[in-house]
Amino acid sequence: MVLFGTVVNDRKSGYRKFEEAFVEGYCTYSTETPLDLEALPIFIDLRVNALETWLANPGSAPAGMRSSTSEWRHTLRRFTERYWDQVGF
Repeated sequence: MVLFGTVVNDRKSGYRKFEEAFVEGYCTYSTETPLDLEALPIFIDLRVNALETWLANPGSAPAGMRSSTSEWRHTLRRFTERYWDQVGF
């Protein structure tokens, strides 16, 4: 959601600050397997790709997305377009 808000509202620094704080907190307090920092952007890319797939083929989308308004789907499309334009911001 932080990434979504950052991209849609065109605030490039917002997500990076959040990501740094999230990773630091996770690494400090997690008792689980260490976080693979190189894999994190790959998983985000995969999630955005899934969103694009669902928008292109609503029949494959989760129920909440199938029942969303056209305005919300437009916002989601704008997010995916801007995300790919800004990957690595």
